[in-house]
Amino acid sequence: MGEFLAKKVCKKTFLQFPQDIVEEIFLKLPVKSLIRFRCLSKQCHAFIFEPGFSRLHYRKSCEDTHGNKVFVSDCKKLCCINGEAIFKNGVIADDDFAAIDVKFITSNLVHRLNSCEGLVSVYTDSHIHLWNPLTGHYKRLPEFTQGCYFSSCFGFGYDYSRDDYMIVGPVLPLEGQEHLDKQSRKIIPFLVFSLRANSWRTLNLGFTWDDMEFLAVDGKFLNGAIHWLVSNKRLHPEPPGSEKRSRLIVSFDLASEKIHDILQLPPHDPHVVKFGILEGCLCVWIDDPYWNYHVWIMKEYKEVASWTKVAVVHRSMQLFRRPWLTPMYLLENGEALVLIYEGKLSIYNLRERKIRTIFNSNNNSCFLVTRHVERLFPFLYFEGLDCEIS
Repeated sequence: MGEFLAKKVCKKTFLQFPQDIVEEIFLKLPVKSLIRFRCLSKQCHAFIFEPGFSRLHYRKSCEDTHGNKVFVSDCKKLCCINGEAIFKNGVIADDDFAAIDVKFITSNLVHRLNSCEGLVSVYTDSHIHLWNPLTGHYKRLPEFTQGCYFSSCFGFGYDYSRDDYMIVGPVLPLEGQEHLDKQSRKIIPFLVFSLRANSWRTLNLGFTWDDMEFLAVDGKFLNGAIHWLVSNKRLHPEPPGSEKRSRLIVSFDLASEKIHDILQLPPHDPHVVKFGILEGCLCVWIDDPYWNYHVWIMKEYKEVASWTKVAVVHRSMQLFRRPWLTPMYLLENGEALVLIYEGKLSIYNLRERKIRTIFNSNNNSCFLVTRHVERLFPFLYFEGLDCEIS
């Protein structure tokens, strides 16, 4: 019904319809339908790709699980799962799952998989690719600076102020750099990739490896910044003589290209905390002495006082190897949690304390998962880039 109304609107002059009515109709349509309708008239094309409408449509898509996708990889192949099947129904049928043939994965192992604002970054054993699942277009990124090697802490994000996709992270110095003095070898260089500039550059943010140790597997993007879980002595020192390091969240603002915020965590044993994004909030999950998982989210961004415990995953024989458990999504009723656990997607019932597997990759050692929301903007963004199609 929505597509039928949209076609009628597009075939007539936009001036014949109130803009709020047009917007209301178009906001209900999936991205694929909007891209088809762009060809019906110049006015329709201009309205669909107007930045304000594109951002509004994306925010609505994030709130609604309809049309969401979940990409999973066992490091050798890439598959797509219907997000609505997971987030609303809690069941994955055969037609909710499909393998994806992507050229650049054929002979390469996948090590990282992250989605941001309609694009997916895929890190293989040879290169980094940015991929638009909506159109199949992908771009292989140029080689980065020599004299350092790629760390596992890179984050993929989007700079709203410049409409630019960026990859940011610390890099480790290569062995054999004797020509550098001792202090230079300690400095943490940050590499920054800009898709608009199609190039890498190096930043010195004034931190050294003595100051900071990156603990998360990769940076997490939220609210225009890349976030890392770090162990840090200089910014939040322990008492004299203590060998412990406080764990903190630091954020790198993509617009200013500076580390602005240093956020303390809720009370915890500093040796067992993990970090991610849940429900659009910064999230940590913490073991207690009884091996239960406590899931906390920061409900108000940058407000340390807003740390709130939203779930406890109790120890059971089903969840014995606890370090591999990662919360992914809190279901609408708040009574169940979608988990990534030992190569599986599972649903844990918080009230009954039972776990149910909804997808099994049959690969415990390598299982990558990212939630993906389609967006209009990358469709135009890739039109001007030198890229290939899968």
